Amino acid sequence: MAGARRLAHTDRLRAGKALHSLLDIKRFPGTDIVRDHFTRFRQGYLGEFQCPFWKCLLAPCWSMPSEGFSLDLDSTVFQRSGSQKGA
Repeated sequence: MAGARRLAHTDRLRAGKALHSLLDIKRFPGTDIVRDHFTRFRQGYLGEFQCPFWKCLLAPCWSMPSEGFSLDLDSTVFQRSGSQKGA
């Protein structure tokens, strides 16, 4: 999924037999199933998931700062079309 910009790009994974074997699945879900899965994530659930996830992920690397930390992900999209000067 690295490099995918839309959920429709998950369809590329449906043909990857090596990935299916690696994940021990018979077939990869379609775009609608993937989208429905991600619509279940609400702010409260993400808050409950975030702390244990980062503790597990970062524990082997370094200790977690006592004051906590923040992860900022930017999903800004710049679209240019036509003949724009200086774009």
